Amino acid sequence: MAERIAITEVINLFEKGKRHLIIELPTGYGKSTAGIRLYELIKKLGPEDRIIHVLPLRAIVEDLANRFNGRIDGTVAYQAGIRILNIRKEPFFDADYTITTMDSFAHNFFKFPITELYNEKKHYYIPFTRIYVSSVIFDEAHLFASEEKVGTVFLTSIELLEKMGNPLIIMSATIPQNIKQELVKAVNDLVIVRLGKKAENNVSRGREIVVKDDDFVGKVTRIKYTLEFIEYRLDSIVKKAADLLQDVGLKRVLIILDNINVAMQVYRMLRERGFNIGVIHSMRTRRERLEIIDNLRKYEVLVGTSAIEAGVDVSFDTLITTPTDALALIQRTGRVCRDINKECEGKVILVDGFEKNNRNLVDYLRRNNNICWRVPFDLDGCIGYEELMKDIFIKPIELDRKYQQQLWNIFNFVFIPRNILDAFFESKDFSLVREPIVEVYTKGLSNFISDTYENVILDSFTSDLGNLQRISKCVEGLGYIKIKHDEILREQVNDNDLIRGFINGDEKSYSSFIKFIKKYEAGPIVILRESCLGETL
Repeated sequence: MAERIAITEVINLFEKGKRHLIIELPTGYGKSTAGIRLYELIKKLGPEDRIIHVLPLRAIVEDLANRFNGRIDGTVAYQAGIRILNIRKEPFFDADYTITTMDSFAHNFFKFPITELYNEKKHYYIPFTRIYVSSVIFDEAHLFASEEKVGTVFLTSIELLEKMGNPLIIMSATIPQNIKQELVKAVNDLVIVRLGKKAENNVSRGREIVVKDDDFVGKVTRIKYTLEFIEYRLDSIVKKAADLLQDVGLKRVLIILDNINVAMQVYRMLRERGFNIGVIHSMRTRRERLEIIDNLRKYEVLVGTSAIEAGVDVSFDTLITTPTDALALIQRTGRVCRDINKECEGKVILVDGFEKNNRNLVDYLRRNNNICWRVPFDLDGCIGYEELMKDIFIKPIELDRKYQQQLWNIFNFVFIPRNILDAFFESKDFSLVREPIVEVYTKGLSNFISDTYENVILDSFTSDLGNLQRISKCVEGLGYIKIKHDEILREQVNDNDLIRGFINGDEKSYSSFIKFIKKYEAGPIVILRESCLGETL
């Protein structure tokens, strides 16, 4: 496919010396893959001849690493609290193109490498130096603005990188207005590239280039979307999906529900009716996810939670979803009729009555159902999706200015003193960004010890520490894996106090986590009884 006009504009700006850019372009426009073009360019320009591509979710890191691997003239690696088979993990960011989560990026940028926190010798200046000589891409940036703590770390990182002179690219279809204003204040020469009705070049006044892309707009406006509502009941959701699937002209349905237990019940009920169906949520193992991805285009229905909206690059005919947030809804609708080169009529069906729904958003869409889901501006009686990004439809986060100052102070330390470590990592807050994550192995203790390393990784998933309480009755033990001198060490941990601490679901979980890292110098693996997880969810 030919490169889109706005991506070409971004490349031209970068080549001309405009190195601080916001790429604010619609879903499906090709923003993420612009990283490859930027990499090709910076290899010629230097000296920041590496790219660090920062993403908000582990699922997208895995997806992008697999998509980019082998597509650039250089090494692709990743750094995140996950394991991706056949792609190099690079904790020191020592690769040509490193794809990482915000959590991993921030802990290395602020010189807090998790796995070395309590080692006598730490190597935090190695990844820090790699960041210093890299171009940094912050992708799906709207998700960095979803929580106060993450948003504060994101903005502080931008401010510091700008002071260091790093090239910066910030990408999203849906950056909240208050965060965009903060970015503009933080970066003096920031240029925003966005889509508009007519081309405008306001770089001379410092800020914005509006690109006109008749080809893209023409294709997406040929897509005819219909909008309707159903009740938040299992039978309503299942019946609607079944009716749609039995319609001769409709073949693929995407169901995204912001409740994992409801999503699993809908999945089972539709599977019992004989539909070819897949399910994705945060507690599916890597083996299960790979199987889903391999068969994605064969499914009539894909069911899941918000894990789908960021990690699945496939087109559907219909979306059934809970409208809890306008930004998420725009992103999810971007999965409907995603291939703009094909004829498509898309249906968006909103599940009303869910307790976490944004009431203002629901009421507005009941009154105004002609939304341009893939165009930001109004066009021919269709309301551009930018209208849905107002404060009444999303929850603007407030930045934590006190925490922001703490981060600046930490950054200025040449060596991180132990009392600062303890203050951050032995409290309930624990992480600089989010909760700590753990590996969860699903096949039982005996298989953990006896199976191959590859199978152990495939039959595991990563989980936020706070989520372990919901599967506590399945926990059989603890273990760890670490690679030392090219040898894979795998051990079961017989410590009942630590096990109880992990599944407690309160502050003991955090203290158990840090105690484990101190003692074993490795991340913990929670081991579940075989088959228990499937019976629990």
